[in-house]
Amino acid sequence: MRLIFLLCLLQAVLLKADERVTYRGYQVMSVTAGSQDQVDTLNQLQDDNPEVVFFGQPAISRDTEMAVPPQLVAQVVRTMKQTQLVVTLVSGDMQADMDTVMAENEQNELLNNRSGRVLRNGRYSPPHNVYYRMDDVDSIMTNLANAYPDLAVRKQLPLMSELGRNIYYLELGTAGSNKPVIFIEGLAHAREWIVTASLIYSIDTMLSNYVSGDQHARDALNKYTWIIIPVVNPDGYIYTWTSNRLWRKNRKFIAGSCTGVDLNRNFNVDFGNTGTSNRCSSDTYHGGSPFSEAETQNIAQVFDGVKSRVVSFLSVHAYSQLLLYPWGYVGSNFDPSPPANRQKLIDLGRLMQTALATNGRSYSLGTAYGVLGYAASGASEDWALQEKPGIFAYCYELRPATYNAGGFDIPASEIVPTGQELLASLYVLAERMDTV
Repeated sequence: MRLIFLLCLLQAVLLKADERVTYRGYQVMSVTAGSQDQVDTLNQLQDDNPEVVFFGQPAISRDTEMAVPPQLVAQVVRTMKQTQLVVTLVSGDMQADMDTVMAENEQNELLNNRSGRVLRNGRYSPPHNVYYRMDDVDSIMTNLANAYPDLAVRKQLPLMSELGRNIYYLELGTAGSNKPVIFIEGLAHAREWIVTASLIYSIDTMLSNYVSGDQHARDALNKYTWIIIPVVNPDGYIYTWTSNRLWRKNRKFIAGSCTGVDLNRNFNVDFGNTGTSNRCSSDTYHGGSPFSEAETQNIAQVFDGVKSRVVSFLSVHAYSQLLLYPWGYVGSNFDPSPPANRQKLIDLGRLMQTALATNGRSYSLGTAYGVLGYAASGASEDWALQEKPGIFAYCYELRPATYNAGGFDIPASEIVPTGQELLASLYVLAERMDTV
């Protein structure tokens, strides 16, 4: 009898752990702080109420979007009025927004299954009208490597994820052991699905265009080795599919009910200072020490192995339509110690910014503080430039610009245009690094 009780208890615990978080009735609100006191109010709200989901760090003169659970709506509105913050209602039910996007994705999956495998130039091509589950991402990398054996190799990162998953990446380019390296990492933040989908689109299109004779693709793959990690954070990514669509961190157990480290605050550059938290319940919890996480150690180990050849490091995120250059941890418009290649970062960034507008969308260029009004320590692109001074290091924030335009749940119909923008900027990066 005791054994049966224990088995039932274990089953109940497992079911509880796997329950899907619902955002039914969550209201998405937008406020714009006009003073530091108002920013402090928003930060305090964030600290005191982890149930309120912030889609960015509060900053002066910048819209702050947040999702508020129904039981806290009245309290939050009251707090905003007390500090003279004007609330704009963006969405009355965030779960309904999510359901619409997932319904489209599931419909496209069914259509893709009926249509069968798609070919580009006679070779395998993944569908670009759906978001991929983690197993699909791994299969896509394998299939692309098999379809383009002279241009792509699937490799395994040195360490398993926190939950014991192998993590893979693609190395692209024609043969050559001493070619300069462009290093790209994506989906450190689990909820940013458009990142992986856009990277897969860019990889597939670059390979296909190389075979068809496109000069941009030929120049990019002949001259450079591309190391691309489409999913840095597989545990978190899977969790967004099974349990909590808005999960951001990895899935490391910390203590009690606390889980997860913000991987893009875990790099050894100005660690634990600006724009991070030492509270494990926070979405920006930086971890116990620099590189405490297997996922960030993976990036560091692969980077170190090719460090002498790295000429560019790109960290791809979403959303806001931004292209950011270091230092992201400096909380002022005046940087007393800017990177030695700051002007080159700006000059090339402007060219990439123009390319990102290929479909008519505007991307802002600058430092995190200059564009967003806040700084963040421990980010990967800052760390990479610190480790290899002079390289072209950037952080992308892809589509959309705001929650109202899709937020983290941007429709799958946006994958191709977002991927086109990203790829256009990658071609410019590859072609103009030597000339700025």
